[in-house]
Amino acid sequence: MLLATVAWAEGTLLDASRAIDAAVMPVLLRYGSEKDLTWGQKTALDDLDRLNKAAGGLVGALQGDSTPDSLRPLITDLDVARTRVKASLQLLTLNESEQQSVEAALLTADRLSGAVRHLADRFSGRDQPAGVDLADTPLDPVDRPYYENPRELLGEAQNIRFSAERLLGACYAPGGWRPGLGTPFTISDLVELSRAARDYEWACQSRYRDVSETVPAFLRLARAYDRVSYMPYGPFSGFEAHNIERALERLSRFYGRAAYR
Repeated sequence: MLLATVAWAEGTLLDASRAIDAAVMPVLLRYGSEKDLTWGQKTALDDLDRLNKAAGGLVGALQGDSTPDSLRPLITDLDVARTRVKASLQLLTLNESEQQSVEAALLTADRLSGAVRHLADRFSGRDQPAGVDLADTPLDPVDRPYYENPRELLGEAQNIRFSAERLLGACYAPGGWRPGLGTPFTISDLVELSRAARDYEWACQSRYRDVSETVPAFLRLARAYDRVSYMPYGPFSGFEAHNIERALERLSRFYGRAAYR
């Protein structure tokens, strides 16, 4: 029952930090009132206290404006405390409930450490939730789809830019189609699409700190494509237009809700 309670309490990173704190505190309180403790018991309690303080530090940090990268020192403290408790816990005489509680806390600490380190390294360290978004991140975080690193995202941006330029070039090719004749857009709209695609490519190859910084350029690109999406597709223009449309669909799922806040 206790293990189920701890598991329920660890839904997010903040919940997990609080669950560790809550699981260890009863043991510290019970032994804290005893006077005749052995050296081994004192050592084990010191280690539990270290784990409790590490979890408490994470609770405080997660309620601020922390990022996964800024939590690394606290996670190191948590890892050290977890290792020490695993080695010294046998020196304490715990009842079944206390034993289960501490063991559950150690498992949660291990998962919490792995989650934060994963988030800090995700997308080459350029996709880090912060503040409330970080605190509410699930203990088993889900990665963004399609692109694992900035290089792959840049490749998609280059793919879109290439298709946008070919669409514009098709207007000037011999026998090419002309916007404005039976279409709800003009050649200026295609020029804007090409320009927006170049700007998005530039945003993706810039030295951004977080991938969310590329969202404004993506939204401009999506709006530019919306203006030219109803075109009389031919064998050539249809391929390039569909290529852009599929790429924008992938990017929309990649950016998720952050793109439309």
